[in-house]
Amino acid sequence: MVWAAVFLGVGFGLIEYAVWVDGANLFEIVFSPSFPLLAFFGAWFGFLIWLFEKHGKRKVWMILLAILVVLVVVAVNCMDCVKF
Repeated sequence: MVWAAVFLGVGFGLIEYAVWVDGANLFEIVFSPSFPLLAFFGAWFGFLIWLFEKHGKRKVWMILLAILVVLVVVAVNCMDCVKF
């Protein structure tokens, strides 16, 4: 279960970083109707929900969902807040 969450986070982070380095906003790409990234992340998160529900750990995936919502709100409103 933990590895599924780690792979989702790493996949999202790497795609976000690659798009950010290119100078684009990932969330404009993800929410465009013709791009399949939203389906990719939706399928991963659906898999996480199914996996955690199968083991009776609803609280964990709800915490992950809350963290995801906070990160998306921060990323959409401040693309350059975190710089290396």
